[in-house]
Amino acid sequence: MKKVILISVLLAAISPLLYAQFSLGAKAGMTVSNYNVRVKSKASVSYKAGLSARYMVSKFGVETGVYLKEAGSAYMQASLPPQNNKGGMVCVSVKSKYIDIPLSLVYKYPIAEKVSLTLNAGGYVAFENGGICTIAHSMGTYAMDPFEGFDSRKLPTDQNFVPFTVKAAHKLDFGLVAGIGLEVSRFSINASYDLGVANVYDSYLPLTSDKNVRNRIFWIAAGYHFNL
Repeated sequence: MKKVILISVLLAAISPLLYAQFSLGAKAGMTVSNYNVRVKSKASVSYKAGLSARYMVSKFGVETGVYLKEAGSAYMQASLPPQNNKGGMVCVSVKSKYIDIPLSLVYKYPIAEKVSLTLNAGGYVAFENGGICTIAHSMGTYAMDPFEGFDSRKLPTDQNFVPFTVKAAHKLDFGLVAGIGLEVSRFSINASYDLGVANVYDSYLPLTSDKNVRNRIFWIAAGYHFNL
């Protein structure tokens, strides 16, 4: 009797796995990103694209992937604090590239034949992959790698401009991610939001009280997947 009960329990536990699906896919789309700074800023429009992998058991599953994404801000502007009767305006544009690895729980709700609504929530970790930071001020316009930093004291001096530095961005980013999607057969349309938790800059310039600068990224993408 005990053996019968044990076998029944094992079959009940294994049976959902018999209907499990593993799929691979690709997604690409447009991002709208900015930082959580309080100075005047404008969001940057860029891209995110890569490969995905999903494992589903019935309506629930886990999804991960590897993506190349670009984040940052198209425009940040503020005045440098006065120092010895000097001041000035600084405009900064940042495009930081990352290799992004998300991990999310997925819920798939069928709404018609071969049509499903998907919800996902989880986290991500991202590693720096270069980029460009453009700094414009009275001394001119300069470009730099955001992960290397900038020091205006190394440039020709301007007697009417206070020196400033830009700290190098942190090379690791991580945070939370949530999204919604619509799947029709093997095709999908997805929208998601990355809420950065890590500080990508301790402060992007010495002109703001924002000591913790974090990524905020909205992504809309089209995708294709196939079951293995």
